[in-house]
Amino acid sequence: TSGQITVNNLTVEVGNSLTVQSTSTGTGSLIVNGTAAGNITSQRYIPANNYHYISAPVNTGTTKMKDIQNTSSQNYMGLVSTVNYNSFWEWDEDDDLWRDLLHGATPLMDSREMEAARGYVYSDMANSAGGGDNHTVAFVGVPRVADVTYTTTYTNPGGHGYHLVGNPFSSNIAVNFGTDYLLNSHGMSEIYVWKDASTDYTTYNDASTNMSLQPGQAFMIKVASASTITFDKDIRNHGSASFYKSNGEVNRLYLNVVSESGEENQVLVAFAEGKTDGYDISFDSEKIKGNPKIALYSKMVDGTAGDWAIQTLSAESVASAKVNICLDARTDLIVENKPEAYTFSIANPEMFTGEVFIEDLENGSFHNLLESPYIVKVEQGFITDRFYLHFRDEDGKAVTGLSNSEIVDFEVYSSNNNIYLKNVSGEVSVFDLSGRLVKKVESQNETTTISGLNSGAYIVKTVLGSKKVVL
Repeated sequence: TSGQITVNNLTVEVGNSLTVQSTSTGTGSLIVNGTAAGNITSQRYIPANNYHYISAPVNTGTTKMKDIQNTSSQNYMGLVSTVNYNSFWEWDEDDDLWRDLLHGATPLMDSREMEAARGYVYSDMANSAGGGDNHTVAFVGVPRVADVTYTTTYTNPGGHGYHLVGNPFSSNIAVNFGTDYLLNSHGMSEIYVWKDASTDYTTYNDASTNMSLQPGQAFMIKVASASTITFDKDIRNHGSASFYKSNGEVNRLYLNVVSESGEENQVLVAFAEGKTDGYDISFDSEKIKGNPKIALYSKMVDGTAGDWAIQTLSAESVASAKVNICLDARTDLIVENKPEAYTFSIANPEMFTGEVFIEDLENGSFHNLLESPYIVKVEQGFITDRFYLHFRDEDGKAVTGLSNSEIVDFEVYSSNNNIYLKNVSGEVSVFDLSGRLVKKVESQNETTTISGLNSGAYIVKTVLGSKKVVL
């Protein structure tokens, strides 16, 4: 079945079968509260191409990895060891590298079994452009009914405490909600889930929206020391909880950025009772930068080192908070100074109570992100001290250092050798850096375009102030 079922005790007799199905539309969930005897088949649907983080949702016993089949009865889970772009990897914390289990004269999959709660990376790409097929892996074994532990290492020097682990149960598990859940004193304070859409890791902790992991879903964790983590049987669920925590618990702001070439990334800034401007375990989480083309993150308000995917501040500090937002823009390229337009916007604005402004120090502007996205041209590189978030709470308290009357969504920016003005009424004068007037136009409080200028730097003077732009 691809549905959800909970049973007290389960016995699958010889000659009978039970399959928990997985398809492109969803994966079934089975919870056994008592005893389990006999094998079931727990499927994991894996779309073509890209990289998929998987784990064994049942106890496959002494079955070697090579003998685990897909639903077309192909060994190696449908992978082919002679195809270079087919991949089956594990993460080695000791050496801080991905270990290939599929290729070589004697593939490690021939002699290894899938470990309980260990994660692996699966890809059936046929070439650099993809060319793979959809697969459904059929894990045959006994459903796990007891707690599952996993021993982590922390190697210094060498590793950095990262481990690839996975859901060991035939049901969903709760990550950060419910009476008992994965991040609730089980040795983990955040998890990193690989998302194909963004080609990057999405971070989840106690400040995030509610998250369930499907059977056979793997993810990255980071530990600060060698330890034992526990997948408690009580974290099993069927993923039916409400998706959002209430704003009364966490006031959260998801900031998105999308580049002109379509790369995207996200950072979370949240506010919650009892949190601080510094590090709060399970509410502040560092960034794993999985996409070399783009990364969005924040710097800790109190100066604690690190690049933060999630930063949670005190609920009382909404009106006084000033959060440095950083952008790694196409740092994968060797050629420097390739400007590209980036769009900053708020995802799920209904989740944040108050107003949000992005300050651009280079342009000298404040922009209300809840009214419209902010689009700006950015040169390639690490942009670490240009963008800041400011907030106005639901009571109308102003952003840091400004009165409400001073917050004007006045923008001047350049793109494609044109100067653009937004929300400016009246006369606009353009000067070169020698002070010579080169253009004068009348703006009507809508987007105004000034064209016909040579490349170079200009000062744009409006009734609301002056700003420098470069064509």
